[in-house]
Parts: sequence; C-alpha cells; structure tokens
Amino acid sequence: KIDQLNQAASGLGGVGQAGFPLKRHDKVDDLNKVGRSVSPEPIYATIDDLGGPFPLKRHDKVGDLSKVGLSRNQELAHKIDNLNQAVLV
Repeated sequence: KIDQLNQAASGLGGVGQAGFPLKRHDKVDDLNKVGRSVSPEPIYATIDDLGGPFPLKRHDKVGDLSKVGLSRNQELAHKIDNLNQAVLV
C-alpha cells in the first residue's frame, strides 16, 4: 500500500507509463532532445511580488535561463566580464 500511495503521490506512474517518454533502457541518438519539453511553448519565469528589485515582471518570456533571478548589478558585472574577456582575446 505504501508503494501504491507513493506512486500515486508522485504522479509519474511507473516506467513506460504516462510521464515517461523513454523506456528504462531506450537508446538515445540525438542528445539535443534529451530533457526537452514535449510542448513547443516557450519557457516562462514567474515570480510572486516579494517586494524585491526583480529584473523580471510576472510572466516575462525567458530565452536564456542562466539570467533568471540575476540582479541588475550581477547582470552588469557579467556583461563587464564578457567585455574584458573579449578585449583580452
């Protein structure tokens, strides 16, 4: 019963059931597709109004997930580092 409850609570089902597009030992030829969502919808970052200086508004589209949650100062420091590296090359 505990296993059944855990399985139901996880919402994932077993291997090969809904939620698992790959079987346990399926061969993957194109690693670019591993971990991608089935949905073609873009990824959106959502934040609650916590009163902080957030660079994103609620439901802004995010193209680069590495920038999610960076403050303006962090973003500027990152850009300066990139420029410095470009000058050194």
